[in-house]
Amino acid sequence: MARKNIKDNSNDAVQPSHTIDVSASTVVEKDTNIVEPEIEVTEELQEHADVQAQSNGFNQAALEATIAELRAALEKANQREEATVAELRSALEKAHQREESTVAELRAGLEKAHKREYELQENVYQLKSELYEQKSLVQKLDQEIVQANLKIKNELEQAKKTALELAEANGKLIEEIQGLKKDKQEKPTPQAIVPKKQITVPKKSIPIIEKLPPEKPGEPAKTSSPMWLLD
Repeated sequence: MARKNIKDNSNDAVQPSHTIDVSASTVVEKDTNIVEPEIEVTEELQEHADVQAQSNGFNQAALEATIAELRAALEKANQREEATVAELRSALEKAHQREESTVAELRAGLEKAHKREYELQENVYQLKSELYEQKSLVQKLDQEIVQANLKIKNELEQAKKTALELAEANGKLIEEIQGLKKDKQEKPTPQAIVPKKQITVPKKSIPIIEKLPPEKPGEPAKTSSPMWLLD
């Protein structure tokens, strides 16, 4: 507004200079009219400058207050950030320590597991060796049992054969003895002694015959036939 007034006044001051036929009195009047607006413009400019200065001072104070608030907020943010970083570092260190402890425990457990596995493998190998030895021993014993059974069977057959021969020889002897007794009873006169025929029995291994149980009364005698040895 002050600039507009100055412009209008300057236009008014220039217009008299273009007129040629102007009296001195008219010039003086015009000059006196020009001085008064200049004084008013100066006062308005001073007021405007004062208002601008006050406004600038207020803006400067507000700006400084805003800067102070921003600095305080920034410091608080930095402090919170530093505290957060410290907490994160502490948590990271604790997690790292727990991780190292867990890794150490896992390594120890793994070593124990490997050691136990090695011991179990040794035990399995030893058990397999013992089992193989037992199987070999069982096979050997089976072979010995088979051979012993064959030997016992052969000896039993040989014993039966020998017992049969002895029974036959015993039967012949009994028949001859009974015949001699009968002849002696029929012929009481003395006669020449006839030499008995000697019976040769082959020498063989005769098995030991178990003692027969005593006969019960009322049972027929088993000596009536020499074939009882074959039973």
